[in-house]
Amino acid sequence: SSALEDSHLVILKSILETEYEFLLDNIENDIDANHLLTNYCALACSESLLCLTKKYGKKYFTEFKKQFIGGLHYERSFSYHSLMINEFILACNILDEMDEVKSFFKNKNIHKLYAFLLGLESYPQFGDSFSESFLDDLDNVKKYLVPQDEVNDAWFKIGGYCFYSNSDLKIVIDGGMPSPKYQPGHAHSSTFAINIFYQ
Repeated sequence: SSALEDSHLVILKSILETEYEFLLDNIENDIDANHLLTNYCALACSESLLCLTKKYGKKYFTEFKKQFIGGLHYERSFSYHSLMINEFILACNILDEMDEVKSFFKNKNIHKLYAFLLGLESYPQFGDSFSESFLDDLDNVKKYLVPQDEVNDAWFKIGGYCFYSNSDLKIVIDGGMPSPKYQPGHAHSSTFAINIFYQ
């Protein structure tokens, strides 16, 4: 059994090394945005798992902070946001950088955003939104939220979106610019779209 496990690990290591070398030669700098961020994340995690010289961990965290403006990803797609936050938490676990997670979720804007989203029975239909997995992903971050004062603001803005909430009504308005101040390799736009949730 132990020999079999060892042989499986050798195979997995070989596959990971092959994929790592391929990605090194094919980083999606031209596409940029979420593609580049995921490339850096995969390279950083691979370096850690393969015990290689760590070159991409710092690049990953620098790019993450650049792309997450005010708490949401700059492409303002809720599915991208959800996927990349879960990717971020996984990477921080692998890279033993959980302080990065704690720091991210200490932000009061983040607390407001998640308090709002976790209060929805559905999810915002913007950009590349996707099924119930979005809400499942939100559940995964609950334990990282740092207790803060209750969110009492009826209106607040995060990452280009405007949020409104009262006892019966929740509204999400995409009121941001369609991309960052510079033009990335690709971007998404749902500017002026409105989602209304009535309870």
